[in-house]
Amino acid sequence: MRSELHFASKFPEEFSVESADARACEMLVEQSYNIFFSSFEPGELEEIWQRIKSIGPYLVHGHPSTLYQLALHV
Repeated sequence: MRSELHFASKFPEEFSVESADARACEMLVEQSYNIFFSSFEPGELEEIWQRIKSIGPYLVHGHPSTLYQLALHV
């Protein structure tokens, strides 16, 4: 199965352990990954790029502005 990757913004709220466990299980089954970020700072963009390279996803979901900033960085 081909893996997918989704960009998601970091939010300050807390999630329950049960909710986090359920989401982790769902992602494992779907071969889906989330990359959370909070800014377009060069260090954070580099971390995102390295993570993408290590995952090697078939499909990437994200806002155009996020993908544009990442493309400029790379």
